[in-house]
Amino acid sequence: MSVIAGVNTGLSTATSTFVTTGKVENATIAAADVEQSHTFPAYTKAIQIKARGNGKIKMSFDSGTSGTVYQTIWPGSVYTQENIGSASTTVYFQSPVAGLVVELTSWV
Repeated sequence: MSVIAGVNTGLSTATSTFVTTGKVENATIAAADVEQSHTFPAYTKAIQIKARGNGKIKMSFDSGTSGTVYQTIWPGSVYTQENIGSASTTVYFQSPVAGLVVELTSWV
């Protein structure tokens, strides 16, 4: 992991460009098992997604699939994706727990 000015950037130095701008956003799951989406900004280099609380997140990169073909982010776990590229990235997610807060962090 990279450290810039004492802050862990979440990026590996061997394969990634250093970044200095991080952005944390929160999304609240309004209703259980209903898909929501979040679009990260263009030129995002890395993302992290985690739940704040005791609910799992079902996450996908394709609309309409977060309830059928998904990556499970278990409570206490963090999903990290590096080396994303220049296009904006949209994630689709849902949870069986209404009111769960999803923490979405990006680095550009």
